[in-house]
Amino acid sequence: MRKIFPFLILLLLAVPLHAQKPPSLVDRLMTLLGDGGLQPIEIQPPAVTAPAPAKMPHTEPGQGLELATSFLPIYDLEDTDAETAPEKPMLLPFFASGPVNKKQRNILSLVVMIPDSDREAARAYAFARAAQDEASANFPAWYAGNALVIAPQFLNPEDVAANKDRWPDGGKSLLTWAGAGWIYGADSAAEAAPGAVGAPEGMSSYEVLDFVLLALARKELFPDLERVVIAGGGAGGDFVQRYAALGLAPDALTGDGIKVRFIAANAWSYMYFDKTRAQLGDNASFTPAEGQTVFAEPKAGSCANYNVYPYGLEALPPYGRRQGEASIRLRYDSRVVLYLAGKKAVHPLPDSSPQACALILQGHSLNQRAQVFYQHLSRLYGDNLPATQRLYEVPEAGEEAPALWRGACGLKVLYGDGSCATETGEKLRGL
Repeated sequence: MRKIFPFLILLLLAVPLHAQKPPSLVDRLMTLLGDGGLQPIEIQPPAVTAPAPAKMPHTEPGQGLELATSFLPIYDLEDTDAETAPEKPMLLPFFASGPVNKKQRNILSLVVMIPDSDREAARAYAFARAAQDEASANFPAWYAGNALVIAPQFLNPEDVAANKDRWPDGGKSLLTWAGAGWIYGADSAAEAAPGAVGAPEGMSSYEVLDFVLLALARKELFPDLERVVIAGGGAGGDFVQRYAALGLAPDALTGDGIKVRFIAANAWSYMYFDKTRAQLGDNASFTPAEGQTVFAEPKAGSCANYNVYPYGLEALPPYGRRQGEASIRLRYDSRVVLYLAGKKAVHPLPDSSPQACALILQGHSLNQRAQVFYQHLSRLYGDNLPATQRLYEVPEAGEEAPALWRGACGLKVLYGDGSCATETGEKLRGL
């Protein structure tokens, strides 16, 4: 006991005081919602037909982007000052398979599907619903039909500007994020809602998801809720992996007896937890294997920003900085995270962006990046990792999303027990 006590003191000193006792997001939520819960939002733009699924994402603002016609009121959970708290919420568009503002029994799981970089929440929602229908038809024991599916939409200002005539206030009440910042928890660029006092400009997209989860995953709303699944493919997988590391709401849900599962499918990149990277060289076809891959810190000056967020823990955004690196690293292997990688997603990824060297250090293809990252986690967390996190290769899938979600493994991680058909060994905790 005497040997353990000094270690505990050092551990406590390593974790910032604010990380030991995170802010009470649940209390703040209850204060904001009062007894009324989530109220319907009176904005009803005309419905449009969903575009056909595209093979590759597009990012042109407002061009063919289907805008959701339902909205969640979002308050800033970090703003605890009653004098500056907004009187009116900002709005987050979403697609959902059922109502989210009235009490419903027999909803056993909440599936939140994060869109790709194209911001096409309609497409992400369609993938999740198609998988739900298939799981319901073929695996009735999973109760997939008792899931509520929701796909939030994180818009750019250009998306709103291109469609401003559709909104009663020109879209000023809609939350928006510049560029691809929403994928990595950047602060919003939303304008103040009419009549709002201290509108929540600067809300991290991760804080917005905190609010969505805490507002929906309540026994008052869904008394039979057992599980929340947060999933995304491509850039949506990037979002999910970072949120699994930084998100605050999942701890509150777990404390309330609700299981939380994260699924990062064919993510473009990952947030590493130390400064080492696999020494892959230019070998894009190399298949990493345990014991064969060498990890080391890159040579000084070879890639200066390779460990800067979103690729590492350096220079975290404000949302993550308040928690501290030590707390984030210590908590990550307690989260149930499943990584899906298309076995055919082996094509080299060309990248001429300023972040190209940081991406190449993670691997040359989506499959290689997933394999290498899981080895990184295995080195860091050792034998504890397989109890909560697994990497699954999807044989029939390449880079495109449909084969990931509608194959046997995709169905199982979204609506089943989370262990793919080829899985052997210890069952995952928290599923």
